[in-house]
Amino acid sequence: MFDRFRWFIPTLLLIFSISLQSEASPIVIRSQDWAMPRSAAHLLSFPPLALAIGQLRIHPDAHLLIHYPGGDEGSLWVNELQSWLVALGVSSELMELIPGSSGQRVIEIEVVSPNGKSVIKNNPRQKNNRPVVNQ
Repeated sequence: MFDRFRWFIPTLLLIFSISLQSEASPIVIRSQDWAMPRSAAHLLSFPPLALAIGQLRIHPDAHLLIHYPGGDEGSLWVNELQSWLVALGVSSELMELIPGSSGQRVIEIEVVSPNGKSVIKNNPRQKNNRPVVNQ
């Protein structure tokens, strides 16, 4: 009987930790969605940026972790994004740029509290733990 249950606790802990990790969800901007004419009005209504800026307003003590693709193209892209965020009223001091996103064609933004926990949880507009960009 002990042999049957010795894997129960580790399995339960693994399932619990996976469920906790799936609670936090980064905001994803794909390169094909970013490749459009940009204006302040358009970017304020662009769902990923609207979500990030909205969460910063709700959580004034939070900051952004911006994971971007490496290389020159990724650096140019994240610098342009950072410039737009500053133009939209987000202080550059609230942004931490981190090379190495999960893909070459995505930027991931996490809105985190001072203790490092994500303030964004999964919501009904998301599929596969990623915010829907084109609705």
